[in-house]
Amino acid sequence: MGLFFEKNSSKTKSTLTTILLVAVFIDLVNAFFLGWDWLNIVIMVVFVMLTFLFFKTEKHT
Repeated sequence: MGLFFEKNSSKTKSTLTTILLVAVFIDLVNAFFLGWDWLNIVIMVVFVMLTFLFFKTEKHT
């Protein structure tokens, strides 16, 4: 968990944003082409974890 709670908050936010974009892309591909229920559950868990990590990172203005 040290990666997500390091001092460089902007790098952490950009990493989390990249992971979020990849997860959204995978979710869209699954919704339109695959329809796998287990992937919906996994993506939902990833979204919850990313939301938690977004709120745990420090906010710099």
